[in-house]
Amino acid sequence: MPPGSPLRIALFALGRQLQPLAGGELRIHHLAREMALRGHAVDLFSFVLRNHPAGEARPTPNLRIRQQHLLPLDLATLLARARIIPLVSLPLWLRGLRRRIAHWTAATPYDIVQFEFPWFVEVYGAVRGSGRILYSAHNIESHYWAARGAARPSGRWLRRLERWETRAAGRAAGVIACTEEDRAWLAERGGLEPRRTIVIPNGYDARGIQPPTGEERLAARRVLGLAPEEKLILFIGHDTAPNREAAAFLLDMMQARPSGAPWRLGLVGRVGQAVAPAGRHDVLVPGQVTDVRPWLHAADVSVNPMQSGSGSNLKVVEALAAGLPVVSTRFGLRGYDDLRPFVELAELDSFGAAIGRALTRPRTAPVEVLRRYSWEALAERQLAFYEEITKLSPDGEGR
Repeated sequence: MPPGSPLRIALFALGRQLQPLAGGELRIHHLAREMALRGHAVDLFSFVLRNHPAGEARPTPNLRIRQQHLLPLDLATLLARARIIPLVSLPLWLRGLRRRIAHWTAATPYDIVQFEFPWFVEVYGAVRGSGRILYSAHNIESHYWAARGAARPSGRWLRRLERWETRAAGRAAGVIACTEEDRAWLAERGGLEPRRTIVIPNGYDARGIQPPTGEERLAARRVLGLAPEEKLILFIGHDTAPNREAAAFLLDMMQARPSGAPWRLGLVGRVGQAVAPAGRHDVLVPGQVTDVRPWLHAADVSVNPMQSGSGSNLKVVEALAAGLPVVSTRFGLRGYDDLRPFVELAELDSFGAAIGRALTRPRTAPVEVLRRYSWEALAERQLAFYEEITKLSPDGEGR
């Protein structure tokens, strides 16, 4: 393939890509879109539960999204909810995709075939053609699932998951991670030389997320019914165990806040519905929203009191891009080391005081620093990595 030629890229994922909402879905969608806008042909194959729509769309001329129902995914989810077989068994359920993946990759000579998460590891061998197989790790899944409390799989399943992650990395021609810690873990377990790995952190939509104008901020606060003196503390999260833990902490913190402090807590996303009690005037729970910008515009500070999980939290960089001061634990800032000077760092025992400081002496991040985390800039880095991978000699089963 001549240097600089447009690449043919296939991405395989689970989750909503016709209308992405969760962090991983947004990451996949935005990077695919930005690569397509740069002239590369991107086919995004996504598999969803039956309660989500199937269909095909072309958001941009070079991006085709094919969202399909997958019966084994429904069965795996039902059995996981019944606590019969944990959801980490997904690689076994997705084996049935081999024929489809063989057909799709034989029909189109892809240069890159990328699998999101380790769930597709059992279908690597079905890929046809000479395209390089890449593994995109949004988390270290074995670490994420080990921290899920009551929903934690048994030790046998966790060990199996770790083996699947190791194989997903070791059998790929290249690995993409969200943090340096994740990259190092995968490189060591998969036996990968450094040039076959890269960190592409989570980012933000620089076209869509910017500091609000004064009129936009007033309008957003008016819609939410916020009084001028009230301070909106914002936490955005999907319904995951680490987010539940953080939201529960914030609910307790609000009850112990300084006397007379006019604070209101906004728990945006499904995590709020999962943990927030009804009838609390100091807590706003809108549920899942399709656009977080009105909440970013209305807020006075964004908080990220994370204590567990893996990967990185894109809520941090989105809030900074919207011009908000951010208070985070050190753990919550993983993957964004160069943003530390612009974030109020605090552990849980001093988190309330840190919010008070952020409200009175807000810090903001320079645009030139934030631009490194725009999806446009991150897509450029990912494409450069693809180019390097296609130049390397085939390695392992990932060709």
